[in-house]
Amino acid sequence: MIIENDYNSRLGMEAIITATGDFPVEKFSREKGITIPAVLTIGENRESFLYYFEEMEEQDRDTSLFLKANKARKKGNIRTIYSNSNYYKEYNFFRKLTLVPSLVLDFQYVMDGHHFIHLRFHRKYLKEFSDLISSEAFPEINSVLYVGENRHSIENAKKFFRLFKVMHISYRFTPPEIEGRRDGNHLMKGDFSGEVRYINENRKIPFNLYMKPSNALVLENVKGKAADDEISEVSFENDMLNEIIFLSEHVAFPNFGIYFTRKNGILRFEALIPEMYSREFMKKVFNLSIKIPEWNIVLDNVCKAAV
Repeated sequence: MIIENDYNSRLGMEAIITATGDFPVEKFSREKGITIPAVLTIGENRESFLYYFEEMEEQDRDTSLFLKANKARKKGNIRTIYSNSNYYKEYNFFRKLTLVPSLVLDFQYVMDGHHFIHLRFHRKYLKEFSDLISSEAFPEINSVLYVGENRHSIENAKKFFRLFKVMHISYRFTPPEIEGRRDGNHLMKGDFSGEVRYINENRKIPFNLYMKPSNALVLENVKGKAADDEISEVSFENDMLNEIIFLSEHVAFPNFGIYFTRKNGILRFEALIPEMYSREFMKKVFNLSIKIPEWNIVLDNVCKAAV
């Protein structure tokens, strides 16, 4: 599994947080007995959750009414409900969560009327994390299901991948050499791997970079924090990745992880996508490949996510 072999072992701590409040999506999940994929995004002045529903020819009446009442947006076969901290102040906590260095927001979803947020972080920052969830900043609606060693749990991953029928989709591409270009790929040298920490609405993507100092170099004008175990935390803007990650201006594509590597000058972009949205995702990347043929984007793997 991609997150087991290349990324998961870098972050030694794991946590699961739940939130149970008076949110409409929680009530709907509880009443209908369904699980709803979600993505948390951080904006300049707000924190938002995006909830995803598949567009179906024969949508049941309750779901249709719920989507209409909550002003669901449609893009391709995806319906998205948008909810933010302007209406639900409890969401403010999640910005504080992303300030814990190295922390990656993994799987996010609503099930049985509860939000579930799975995350990983470097053991060096356990105190920062434990102080946060023990403080007054931790909302009363939240609970901690687990904090401890990263269990690399194969059984949990299998259950999760079965629940959502997750697809692993991979592309390789070769960025063109353009004089004066300052995107993220040209601000780093050598081989590296990395993963998106969380989705930032301002399009400046926060990454964890994993690399050996002898093999890779982050240039001086990329600001970031270095941790132990060859992890650097950086943010940069890359138009091509933003095109892939976002459905529209502030709406991220539903995903359970976004990863990348560079080896011998070839970049590989990998994503864990709910199966119901995988065709829409591939269509989106294909349209992008036509728009920027000089990047030589090639689909090189599609399979069910497995461990």
